[in-house]
Amino acid sequence: MRVNYLLHGRQHELSVGETDDLAELCALVEKGLRAAHTDLAAAPHLTEKVVDGLLNALSTDGEEADLGEVA
Repeated sequence: MRVNYLLHGRQHELSVGETDDLAELCALVEKGLRAAHTDLAAAPHLTEKVVDGLLNALSTDGEEADLGEVA
């Protein structure tokens, strides 16, 4: 799955493996975001952003999720 997001107004993209397990997918995306951007390491709202974005994408059978601004 491809995950698009904004960080401080700049567009970024993260690719994660395919899985049917929503919890595993959320964990992969969150871990990838925190690893790629050290300023997100302590962001308490990130989990909510990831879950909301993935649920919206999966509700439309999309292969791409848009998280919006994550900072």
